[in-house]
Amino acid sequence: MAYTYYNISCTNGGNYLNLYGSGAVTDHRNVTMYSTLSSNDQKWGVTSLTGKQQVFSGSDTAFALNAKRVGTNWNCDVLKAATNLTDSQVVFESAGAPTPTTFTWRTTPTAI
Repeated sequence: MAYTYYNISCTNGGNYLNLYGSGAVTDHRNVTMYSTLSSNDQKWGVTSLTGKQQVFSGSDTAFALNAKRVGTNWNCDVLKAATNLTDSQVVFESAGAPTPTTFTWRTTPTAI
């Protein structure tokens, strides 16, 4: 599958979505916001910016962003994409020019 890779930044802080830690990507590895590193840990692949999409890790495209819906702290991490459509689909929404595209979680994809 062909992906277009993006660095996803926070609109109010300048930090970037970052796969936390080092080494092999594993289920439930944390995702944080961090200053730019220009590494694959901050590259996120998508096939389209329209409709429901999974956002794949630039470090290992077998893994996608995941909203870990456990308890009251819904942490963002990564999980194997093939087995997780429920909590990994996002919809990209324009934040308006000149702000870059931003995304929001849709944890109930059927409601979109």
